[in-house]
Amino acid sequence: MTMGKCHICGEHKKMSFEHVPPEKAFNNHKQLMYYGEQFFGREEFPWDFSKRQGRQSQRGIGFYTLCDQCNNNTGSWYGSAFVDFIFKGYISIKNQKLINRQIIEIELPEIRPLRILKQILCMFMSINVPEMADVEPYFRRLALCRENRGISESHYGLYLYILSGSIRRYLGVTGVLTVPDSTRVVSELSAPPFGLVLEMNPTRNHGIANIINWGNDFEYNEIRTLNLSVPVLESNSHFPLDYRSKDDVIRDYVRNKLREVAQKTPKT
Repeated sequence: MTMGKCHICGEHKKMSFEHVPPEKAFNNHKQLMYYGEQFFGREEFPWDFSKRQGRQSQRGIGFYTLCDQCNNNTGSWYGSAFVDFIFKGYISIKNQKLINRQIIEIELPEIRPLRILKQILCMFMSINVPEMADVEPYFRRLALCRENRGISESHYGLYLYILSGSIRRYLGVTGVLTVPDSTRVVSELSAPPFGLVLEMNPTRNHGIANIINWGNDFEYNEIRTLNLSVPVLESNSHFPLDYRSKDDVIRDYVRNKLREVAQKTPKT
């Protein structure tokens, strides 16, 4: 029996296994999970797992993060809508050529946007520390009452992209230094065919496929057909917001090595 603080309600209870994403969203088979410490101090490229020892999960990727009540309630309220969203996402890109950083148009027919957003927030709470819902009360309030809506669009961004590349990410809240000298605070997770980025206090509108408004504009039982402009982004490293292609990663590696050699070479 695993006891702990439920990542949604915050109560200390027996924990149950929460699939992230839901089991029926193609997350019901054996998976190898790799943790951050396995990627540091190594010379091989991030997508080369041949020398790393992953932890096998027999029934899909998930974590003991939710109490039985929160797991059952959120799963029954929001899970099927999210699974439908994933299936329709695959259909929408089926015949499209996916080129890194290209923007494509997708149609998501007859989805339930509020339920989908709530399931996504539950997933982000699961991959982060249990105190996340204490710090971000909007998330707890939305998750615990299926009819509730209302989230600050100035305090949060929720970005959707088409996932390409070789690495799936489950990254808790992290500060990322970006150019020019600004820091973005984000959490990122993969739910193929999509990648999802949750941003705290975004300083600007990143413009493409920000779906945080689904928490305000739709009701629990509302069904809509939505058309979105979504970027294709490759995930080939374990760093958040890093969407370089494999060729870009290799090129940067070579440049850095040449710079190291130049710095060590004595000047004559």
